[in-house]
Amino acid sequence: MHERAGVKFKKYQKRVQKAAKACLLFLFTSDKTKKSKNTPSESRIRRGTMRGNLKNAEVDIFLIEDEEMRRINKKFRGKDRPTNVLSFEEPEGFPRPDMKGERALGEVYLAPEYIETHKEHIEELVIH
Repeated sequence: MHERAGVKFKKYQKRVQKAAKACLLFLFTSDKTKKSKNTPSESRIRRGTMRGNLKNAEVDIFLIEDEEMRRINKKFRGKDRPTNVLSFEEPEGFPRPDMKGERALGEVYLAPEYIETHKEHIEELVIH
């Protein structure tokens, strides 16, 4: 997990890490035979992770301030306002020499102050 605001969001780290591990564990162990409509990204993640194991997958999670979230939201969604969470799937074949055999699934950006102000639960937004 990455924190761009230093220790400011320290109180959220353990909660976010626990939720992220639970989410990845679900993706690794969920029943492949269940009948459901998965989004393309869910299907791609399941295909990729079912072949490997949990220690070979990585999701980058960033805890950021509202102003940085606003800039990212404007750049990628054209909305000039902060939001609670943004997620980006790792592009297929994206070069990541630092990964050394691990599989990057993507990035999740969370704005804890925004989430708290709107009385949302950061753990639920991790699985977004």
